[in-house]
Amino acid sequence: MKARLTGFILVRYIDGTNTKGYLVADRFTFPSNHGSHSEVVDDVVFGCSKESSPNMYPYETAVSGIIGMGTDARSFLMQLGDRAKGRFSYCLVPPEHTAQSHLRFGTDAEHVHHAHTTPLLLHHDIDGFLLDLKDLSVNGHRLHLPSDTFKIHPDGTGGCVLDTGAWISFMVENALNALVHSLEQHFQRHHLRRVEDPHHEHFKLCYKKPSGFSSYPAVAFHFQRAVFQPKPKSLFYVDEESDTLCLAIKEAQCTIIGSVPQQNHRMVFDVRKRQLTFAEENCAGN
Repeated sequence: MKARLTGFILVRYIDGTNTKGYLVADRFTFPSNHGSHSEVVDDVVFGCSKESSPNMYPYETAVSGIIGMGTDARSFLMQLGDRAKGRFSYCLVPPEHTAQSHLRFGTDAEHVHHAHTTPLLLHHDIDGFLLDLKDLSVNGHRLHLPSDTFKIHPDGTGGCVLDTGAWISFMVENALNALVHSLEQHFQRHHLRRVEDPHHEHFKLCYKKPSGFSSYPAVAFHFQRAVFQPKPKSLFYVDEESDTLCLAIKEAQCTIIGSVPQQNHRMVFDVRKRQLTFAEENCAGN
C-alpha cells in the first residue's frame, strides 16, 4: 500500500506547544504474539510533522513522535478497532537498563498477577482516561484530603491522569501543599537541610542530599478500590552534581502521574470495560 496525503494538521497542546504538518494514511505492520507472522493494518491515519514549537522537546532525549491512545475516533487505539479489543498495556523500563519498553494491544496486553484494578472515568471534554483519585498517604499515613480535592470540574480541569510523555508529575495546589507539609516532617526527622531549587524548575521542596542517603518517603496514591505505590525515590529528582534532591511534582490545574513513578509497573488499560489494572513488575524482563 502506498501512503497517501489526506490533509494538513495543526495541533495545539495543553502546555502551549504546537506542531503542524501533513495528515497521511498508510499501512502499519506490527510483530504478533501469534507465531512468527506480522499483523498488518491498512489506512491508519497519522500526522507527519514538519514544524514544531522550539520548546516542544526541551530535553536531550530524542522523541520520534507522539501516539494517541485516547477515546477519540482519531486515536491510534480506536483506529485498530477489534484487533486491539479496546485494550493496551505498557511496562516502562528504567533508564539504567538497556531493555526496550513494549506497547501491547488486544490479547497481547496480557493479564497481570497480584494486580489492582480501578475504574477509568470519561469526560466529554477530555479524550484521555481519568482516574478517581481519593487521597494520598506518606509512609502509610493518610493525608485525609477533602473529598473534592481531585474532582473533575465542568471545564475539564481537575481529575487525575497517567502520562507517559512527562517524566515529572503534577498536582493541584491544595493536595501538593498538604503533601509538601507531610514530606517536610519526614525530612526533618532525617535532619536534611532544606535549600532553594537550584535548577529554577519551580520545584516546591528541595534538600541538600547527604552522602549515601536513601531514606526516601513512600508516597501512595489512593484510587477508587486500588492503591498505587510507586518506588519512593521515583517521585524525586536527584542531582548528583549539586548533591540536591527535589520533589519532582509541580503545581498544576490537574493531577498528572508522570512516567518515572510508573516505571517497573505493568499498566493495562481496558477501554471497553473502562478499567485500569496495574501491578509491580520487572519491566526489563518484559
